[in-house]
Amino acid sequence: MRKAFFLVIAGVIPAAAICVLWDAPIWFWVGVSACAVGVWAVRFVLSRLRGKTAGFLVLLFALGFCAMGLYSESYISSREELARDYVGQRRVNFVLCDFPEENGRATVRILKDGKPLGFRARFTIYGDELPPLEPGTVLNAEITASIPENTGQFNSRTYFRAERVYLTGYADEVVLLTPGGQRWNNIHKYLRHGALGLCSELYGENAHIMRALLLGDKSGFTPEFSAAASSAGVSHIFAVSGMHLSFCVSAVLLLGKRRFHLVLAMAVVVVFMAFTGFEPSVVRAGIMSLSALLTRILGRDGDSLGAMTLALGIMVAINPCAMGDVGLQFSFCAVLGILVTGETIKRLFFAPFIKLKGWWVKILRAVAETVSVSVAATLFTIPLTVLYFEKLSLIAIISNIAVNWLVSAVFLLGLASLLLAAVWVPLGAWLGWLNSFGAMALEKMIFAFSRVPFGVLGAASLWMKLAVGLTYGFGAAVFGFDRRRPVIKIAAIALCAVAAAFGAELYGLSKTDLRIVAPDIARGECLIVSADGYHVGYDCDGTEAISAMESRNIRKLDLLILSEAVPFDGTFADELLSAGRVESLVLTEYSGTRENRDAFLALAEKKNVPVTLIRGDTEISLGRLYIHLAMPMSGYDGRGATSARFSVGGASVYVPGAVSRESQEVLLSTRDEGLCQVLVVSGGASANRYSPETLKLPGCAFVLVTGNRTATAPTEEFTELTKQLGLNVLFTADRGGTEIVFKNGKILYR
Repeated sequence: MRKAFFLVIAGVIPAAAICVLWDAPIWFWVGVSACAVGVWAVRFVLSRLRGKTAGFLVLLFALGFCAMGLYSESYISSREELARDYVGQRRVNFVLCDFPEENGRATVRILKDGKPLGFRARFTIYGDELPPLEPGTVLNAEITASIPENTGQFNSRTYFRAERVYLTGYADEVVLLTPGGQRWNNIHKYLRHGALGLCSELYGENAHIMRALLLGDKSGFTPEFSAAASSAGVSHIFAVSGMHLSFCVSAVLLLGKRRFHLVLAMAVVVVFMAFTGFEPSVVRAGIMSLSALLTRILGRDGDSLGAMTLALGIMVAINPCAMGDVGLQFSFCAVLGILVTGETIKRLFFAPFIKLKGWWVKILRAVAETVSVSVAATLFTIPLTVLYFEKLSLIAIISNIAVNWLVSAVFLLGLASLLLAAVWVPLGAWLGWLNSFGAMALEKMIFAFSRVPFGVLGAASLWMKLAVGLTYGFGAAVFGFDRRRPVIKIAAIALCAVAAAFGAELYGLSKTDLRIVAPDIARGECLIVSADGYHVGYDCDGTEAISAMESRNIRKLDLLILSEAVPFDGTFADELLSAGRVESLVLTEYSGTRENRDAFLALAEKKNVPVTLIRGDTEISLGRLYIHLAMPMSGYDGRGATSARFSVGGASVYVPGAVSRESQEVLLSTRDEGLCQVLVVSGGASANRYSPETLKLPGCAFVLVTGNRTATAPTEEFTELTKQLGLNVLFTADRGGTEIVFKNGKILYR
C-alpha cells in the first residue's frame, strides 16, 4: 500500500513540472493514460508478464501523472478565465490580503457579490489621503489591470501562477468601504508586522540584517550590501526557509532526542511558521521539517526521501504551479543534497580524525556536521543559480562554511531577543545589544568575501552552462563508479571546465563587433552596450543592471549615460553608483531637475566618479565604439529625453528616446543617422508615439521593445506597422532580458 501511494505521488511531481514547462493540451494527458492502460493490459495478454507487477506499477505512476495533469489544467484555466474578466479598466471592490509594501504595492482578492474570487491580484495603490491599510481592509477603486506576461522563467506566467497572482496593475480613486482588523485567519499577518517593528526598535542601524535574517524582509538592504551578498554567494541566508528552521529544530533537540523533544520541535516549527506570517518559503520548509520529524516519531528514520516526496506532493496538490516557484526548487534541491551526499561529505571531512579520542573530537564532529550540511546544500543548488541567475560563485562553498556558525548564533540569539522583548522590551534589549556585535561581524564577513577577486563568474554564456553540466555529470560518475579521491578528481575537472569555458567566452567576445543587453524592467530603455573591451550603460536601472553585468562578467561600466536623474527611489541608477559599478558618468541637460542633478553630482563626488554634463549634440569615442547623443528640438524633461546611437563599423543601434514625434522627425531630417540595424524603443508610455519614419530607417532589421507590460504596451498600430515593414520585433515583456550580438556581419539574439 505504501509503495503504491508513493508511486502515485511520484507521478504527480513530473506532471506538475510539465504543466509549468509546457501548457500541455488535454489530448496529451488522455494519450498518456491510454498508453498506461495498454501497458497494464499487456500483463494479462502475454504469459511472460503474468505474475509480475511491472504493468501495474506503470499504471499507478500514470494514474498520478494524468490525474495531476488534468487537475492542473483545470486549476489554471479556471482562474485565468475569472481573471480575464477584469483585464483593462473598471471599478471594483477588493480586500487586502496583507499589509501593503512601502511603495504601495499590495496583494488583494477581488470581491464579487461580497465574496473573494478564486485568484489573487497585485496592485500598486495610489491616493492622496489613503486610510490606514491592513489585512482585511475592503476598498473600492478604479483599477487598470492586465495578466502578467513575463518573468524570464519557464513560460510567461509561471512565477505569478506559483504565487497565485493572476492580475497586476494599478488602483486609484480609492474609497474605504470597511477597515481591516485582527481576525482568527489573519492574526499571523499582525504577528509578523509586529515582529518587524520590534526588530527595528531593538537593533537600530543593524535592523536591516536582523529583519532579513529573522523574517526575510530585505527592504532595508542598501545596494552595496545586496551586491556583496550576491557576490559572496550567501544571499540565501536572508531568505527565511529550511536552514533557519533547522537551527530552531537543532536547538530543541539539544535538550534530548526522545519522542517528547521531537513533538516539541514540531510545535516550534509551527510557531516559527506563524511568527514569519506563513511566508511561502517557510511553509515549504515547515512541511518538510514536520514530515521528517514525524517519520522519526513513527520510527522510520531512514525514510527522509519519502517524507520529502510526500511534502512536495502535498504542496503541488494545493497549488500545481508551485513547481515553477524558484524558491521551492532551491529548498528541495538543498534538502536533497543534504540527504543524498551529506553523510558522504561528513565522512570525507572527518576521516582524518576518526581514530582520535578526546572531548575536542566531539567539537570536530559538530563542525563536520555543519560543514557537510553547508557544502551539500550549496553543491546541489549551484546548477539552479547558474540556470536562473546566470552566476557561478566560486567562493560560495567557502563563504557558507565560514559564516554558517555565525549565522546560526545570530539567528537564535535574535529570535530569543524578540521573544523576550514581546514579554517586556527592556528584557530583550540587552540581548539585542549583545547580538548587534554578531550582526556587524556578519556584515563585515560578507563584504570581505565579496571582494575576493573572481569570487563569482558570470554564467550567461552557453560555454559556462556546459562547463557546469560537464562537472556535475563527471561528479555523478565518480561517486557512482569510482570513489577513490573523489574530491580531487571533481575539483580538477571543475577547474579545467570553468577555465576552458571562461577562455571560450573571452575568445567569442574578441570576435564580437557589438553586444547590447536589454534587461526586462518597467521604466523603459535600459541598455548595456559592449564593444572593443568597453562597457557602456544607457538609462540603466540599478538592481537589474547589476544582475545583467555580473552574469556577463562585467565588473564596472566604463561609462554611464543618463537622460533622466531620479535618485534614491530604490530603483534607479544611484544603485550603480553606490555599488561602485561606474567609472564615469554623463548627464544631459534634460537629466531631471536641478535638485536631482545636484544629488547625483554629490553621490558621484562621494564615490570619486568623474561627471560630464552635456548641453548639446555630443560625440564620444571609446576605442572603436562610437556614441552619438542628440538633444531634442523641444524642452522635454524626463526619461528618454535624449536620442542615442551606438556603432562599431557597420554595426549600429539607434535609441530614439521618448521625445515627441515632431522632435523625432526633426532629428531625422536634420541629422544623417546612417545605417541602423537595431532600433530600441520603449514599451512604456512612449512606444505608441514613435514616428513611422523612425521605423523606416535604412537597414533597420530588428526592433527591440524594452520595458514590461505593467506599463503601456505598444499600440496595435505600432505592431501592425512593424509587420508591414517586415521587421523582427523582440519584446522583453515576452522574452525577459534580451541580448543581441553583432558578429561577422550577422545579428544573433537570445
